[in-house]
Amino acid sequence: GFYSGGPIFKVLTKVADEPNFLRRVAIAFSVFALYYVMYAWGQPLLNGYNDTCNAFWGPHSFVWMQVAKNVIYFCMNLSMSLLYVVFISAAVPVHLKYLAKVCFSSLIFSGFTGCILNTPVMALDLREILPAEISPGVEVAWTIVVPFLFELLVGAFFAWLLPLVAKAVLRAIGSLKTVK
Repeated sequence: GFYSGGPIFKVLTKVADEPNFLRRVAIAFSVFALYYVMYAWGQPLLNGYNDTCNAFWGPHSFVWMQVAKNVIYFCMNLSMSLLYVVFISAAVPVHLKYLAKVCFSSLIFSGFTGCILNTPVMALDLREILPAEISPGVEVAWTIVVPFLFELLVGAFFAWLLPLVAKAVLRAIGSLKTVK
């Protein structure tokens, strides 16, 4: 299907290699706007999602409607993930290979970050402080910008550091072999 590789990478490459700057901005803005709408209006879908065992059983029968609610939420969640990827490929002016390299490096390090990447809690904190009119937009922007900056900065640092460490380790191993 679309997610299995070839078709999605053709679309992402076409978006990332778009030479017209205004077209890339238009793509990024429209994808962000759609993401925002799904985020702002998707709360009932999130509220309807429940995958605990007792959610699927009513007093006398299996609750098929809960399965439908969960599938609809899953489709929305998957669509929002795809929109995030399309937004990144349109908004970031770096090559996708470099972006993949720094994303992998930052993914390895993300398990050691603690609360730095806990953007849902941060978004809820922002919701308590900000006026209701601007809160959804700021929450979406925060949820996108914080991990994005983490990916670029931390990922770029580790993508630079890893070859240096690997070369030093290989030299040390080579030195130990020649000593024996």
